[in-house]
Amino acid sequence: MSLRKAINAKCSDCIYDVHAAGTKLQQVTLCSVFDCPLWSVRPTTKAPIPDGVLKYYGIEPNDPCLESIPGADTGPNRGVLRDNSEEQTPSTAGLA
Repeated sequence: MSLRKAINAKCSDCIYDVHAAGTKLQQVTLCSVFDCPLWSVRPTTKAPIPDGVLKYYGIEPNDPCLESIPGADTGPNRGVLRDNSEEQTPSTAGLA
């Protein structure tokens, strides 16, 4: 198993709740365990996270807390998460 697949699996195992709002990737993107050693390299979605999912987790679409999520945009494209690959380490960059 590659390092990328291992990280993806661990993040999904840790955070994903089939009964909660959002897809697995949306839930991992919105992970709030900031002191986790995998947080900065966790998989994140590039697609917008629907307002309903944000509200489920108590996040308003224009909430400043989105600024703490790498790739989150609170501007006109709020809720659209950009690729955070520039934050990957050389050992994780390019692994799929």
